[in-house]
Amino acid sequence: MLLGSIGIGVITCIIAITAGRWLDRMAVLDQTALFVVFQTVSLGGIATALLWWFTWVQTPWQQLLVIIAALAAWRVSYFPIMVFAGWIATLVEQLLLPYKTLPIVIYPTYLLCMGVMNYIAAMAAGAIVTLEWTYLLPVTVPAFTIATMISFIAPIDFKLLPDTEVRFNEPLPSPALPQSNAYLAALTAGEYSLRSRLLLFAGGSVYKLIPHSPWSATVKGTLEELTRKQPRGSATLRVREHYFAYHCAHPLIGSRRHGT
Repeated sequence: MLLGSIGIGVITCIIAITAGRWLDRMAVLDQTALFVVFQTVSLGGIATALLWWFTWVQTPWQQLLVIIAALAAWRVSYFPIMVFAGWIATLVEQLLLPYKTLPIVIYPTYLLCMGVMNYIAAMAAGAIVTLEWTYLLPVTVPAFTIATMISFIAPIDFKLLPDTEVRFNEPLPSPALPQSNAYLAALTAGEYSLRSRLLLFAGGSVYKLIPHSPWSATVKGTLEELTRKQPRGSATLRVREHYFAYHCAHPLIGSRRHGT
């Protein structure tokens, strides 16, 4: 099982890098391809962790418990990991921007981060249900609690799968550049549930950390504008809006002209 875990992990990394370069080079980003790659890499990270756990957890009921915990971790962590992976991709873009001999990559970074973070989430979930590494509980339990709150904002979010955006049935928004922090502004302008407030606060906190490089600035600005139009959105809507922003920013992958 340990060799299987290593093998799946290596395959997932190879898929992340090769599919990421393929996505980067698309003239027009294909939503179905993006969706399929996201699911493949995120579940690849989960499978890598599961096979590792099966090396140490032998009884069928324990293995079933670990499977349930890992899939639950995938469900509640999918959107937060999507946001985190996107942020890491913005940092790498900013890092590569001055080096004209190096290609600027977005989706290889994004997908590698997505796979690794899902692996970590599944490992943490397995540790909770098997009572291994109990010293991590003060970190893992609050982290999963926050992820769950962010992932279930409105009734539409209470569904089995975290992402069903295989294709769009509505036109893309216009690309936009960042103006101001719409998330924190929305927090002070209305009454929200605790879960909505947490989502807006998280968005506002990440907003400050996104660099002003070409792809990053367009993703940041487009999400800002969509949030300004609909600050009370569900997690389902926010996932769709992230896809919208990726499509709007796609022509800027590889550009070395700073956003303005």
